[in-house]
Amino acid sequence: MIFNYTKFKGVFLWIKKCFSASVSNIALLLQSHMTDFSSLGIEPMLLEAIEALGFQTPTEIQQQAIPILLTQEKDMVALAQTGTGKTAAFGIPMLQRIDANSRITQGLVIAPTRELCLQISKELAKYASKIK
Repeated sequence: MIFNYTKFKGVFLWIKKCFSASVSNIALLLQSHMTDFSSLGIEPMLLEAIEALGFQTPTEIQQQAIPILLTQEKDMVALAQTGTGKTAAFGIPMLQRIDANSRITQGLVIAPTRELCLQISKELAKYASKIK
């Protein structure tokens, strides 16, 4: 597989270091040029909620984080400016991986302020609105 290594060098090295991912898996991720939410591996119920909220194209942080969080059980630290979709970047994969029939704690979000906690919980509730 051929991809522009120079263009993605920083992301490539970061993914390799953090997740011990193989070169071929990283190449597949970077080559895919994911341009819509359905290409990220998100389940139909969540896609329906995302569409109902009016989102059509994932942001850069969502394109990079969602596929990794859906396929690997790893912690992630991601930095991005306000308004770039960080809540969706971690929340959508978390919601998809939760078993609604299980009564045990399956996800935990820690926020530094009460206001941010309320904001995150409202956003997650919107994304989860179509889950049955």
